[in-house]
Amino acid sequence: MHHLKIPQNNNMGQRHVEPTIIAKQLPPKHHKPDGTFQNTGEKFKLPSWRKELVFDLTMFLMRKREPNHNEFPIILPDFKKIYKPDPTRIQYTWIGHSTFLLQIGGYNILTDPLLGPRCGPFKDHIGPIRLRPTPLTVDQLPPIDIVIISHDHFDHCDLFSLRDLTKKFKDTIHLYVPLKLKKWVQNDHIVCICSLVQSCFIEKDLLSIFFIL
Repeated sequence: MHHLKIPQNNNMGQRHVEPTIIAKQLPPKHHKPDGTFQNTGEKFKLPSWRKELVFDLTMFLMRKREPNHNEFPIILPDFKKIYKPDPTRIQYTWIGHSTFLLQIGGYNILTDPLLGPRCGPFKDHIGPIRLRPTPLTVDQLPPIDIVIISHDHFDHCDLFSLRDLTKKFKDTIHLYVPLKLKKWVQNDHIVCICSLVQSCFIEKDLLSIFFIL
C-alpha cells in the first residue's frame, strides 16, 4: 500500500494538496508486472444459454411500469453549508449516482463526478441521458482538492466533467485514478493525476482516509 500524507490546511482560501509517499510495500499479487489488474480468485464462467434464457424471461415477467421521471423531485443542496462547512465535522452531499461531495477537515473531495447531461464518449448527442438535471453544477462547487475515480465506466469516469473540473480548479485539484487509467486520462490533456494502487491511505491531522481498490 501507499501511505500518503496531506499537509495541514489552515487557510480555507488556499488549498493545495501535495501528498508525499511515506512507505511503500511490494506490489500485491493481483497486480501484473505492467501494473494492470488480474483476478487471483477462481476464473469466471459464463452461465449456459439455458440459464441466461431463464433469467431473461424471469426479468421480463417481473418487470414493472417505468415511473414518470419528471415526477422525481430535485432537492437543491444547502449552499451556505457547502461554501462554509464546519471543519470539525464530516459533511457530504449526494449530487447523483456515485457523485458525492465530501467535506472533511477543510478539504473538498469529489467522487466519480458525472455532472453533464449524458455519460459516454459523446457529450451532447449519443449515450444514456440524465433523467433529471444535476442539482449542482461545476460552477457551483467549492474549490475541489481531490477527485477520486473508482473505475473506468463512462458513468463513473466522465472525461467531460474531469475537463471542466481541472480547468476551473487547476490550482488546487488532484485526481486519483485506478491502475493504468492515469495514462488514458493524461492523453486527454488532463493533468495533476496520481495513480492509485491496491490501497491508498491519506492522513491529515487526526483524519485518516483509506481507499481500497
